[in-house]
Amino acid sequence: MISPCYFSLVLRFVCSNIFLGHLLRFF
Repeated sequence: MISPCYFSLVLRFVCSNIFLGHLLRFF
């Protein structure tokens, strides 16, 4: 079972990657 803390950390990493990807697409 994955601990909630680790899961939220991964989710935050994925979300930031998607966010950066969208930002780079505008430039």
